[in-house]
Amino acid sequence: ALAALQADTPTEVLQQHSLVILAGLCGVHPPTVAKVLGEALDGIFGAMVQHAQNFGLQVAGLAVCDTVLDRNGDQLTALADRGLPKLLAACLKLPQAAEKPKAILTGLSLLDKLQGLDSADAQDTCHGIGTQLVGLVAGFPEHEAMQEKAAGVLAPYRK
Repeated sequence: ALAALQADTPTEVLQQHSLVILAGLCGVHPPTVAKVLGEALDGIFGAMVQHAQNFGLQVAGLAVCDTVLDRNGDQLTALADRGLPKLLAACLKLPQAAEKPKAILTGLSLLDKLQGLDSADAQDTCHGIGTQLVGLVAGFPEHEAMQEKAAGVLAPYRK
């Protein structure tokens, strides 16, 4: 998956599948987390920026970051500095899609982690993402897991 992501001319589909695989591996294989942080993060962010309209790829990239942070929370500041909040905000602005609930759940999880950062820049972006998520979550009243997670995470952004 790493090799595919770092190939000279990886296709969009190949990148997307690579990200899905990396997210899964990061969840169960700590050395993959180290590899992603050391070698693949720029490639992941690069793919997300390059294919900004590919919702599936965006969600897969965010899922890798979320899983990495579950395994190595110390990397939060580094990820935020490299533009994770902005990528998250951009992803959530993409049009409705079948994967929207998955993106919202990942967004809630990432926002929950990003809220703890001191950086003013991250806080501004978090506020924007939080406000956006309030509206998005409202569109899925029947999704219990999402509503439950949103109740705590989005409390500061509900008017």
